[in-house]
Amino acid sequence: MTMQQPPPGERGRVLDPTAVLDIATGRSIYSRALVDVALQTGIVLAVPAAALMEAWAGSPAAGRPFLVRLRALPVVVLEHLDGESAKAVGLLAAERSWPASGVAHAVHVARRRGWSIVTGDPEAVLAIPTSVSSLCPDFRLFRHECGSVDPNILGVC
Repeated sequence: MTMQQPPPGERGRVLDPTAVLDIATGRSIYSRALVDVALQTGIVLAVPAAALMEAWAGSPAAGRPFLVRLRALPVVVLEHLDGESAKAVGLLAAERSWPASGVAHAVHVARRRGWSIVTGDPEAVLAIPTSVSSLCPDFRLFRHECGSVDPNILGVC
């Protein structure tokens, strides 16, 4: 089942594999705070299936219960891969020097929804030459760590 375009005015963020993994492991207090804020304010968290898959692969056993809980939250929307989106994601991944289907799927979802990507690795997102930032003027990367954010490259809310 493919997600339809969000209704006008719907607010949300797209989680890339690093954001999903950070939520699972609790590596950053900001990732879990984002989930709390989303629950309190109704911000939708779009989780691309490929990002969730990478988080499952990279998560230690202790983090896996959080992945199950994340998927069950009312503000989380799982973005599936159908044939059309698989092609688009594959072509995005091909633009990079290494395959990263979770990041490419996050970029694809962010483009389609017009939402920002939450990431712990902005360089991975920006490594896709036709990144979201070149298509969506208001695109922002949210980094859930303090410091080392270059305001000339990344806007942080």
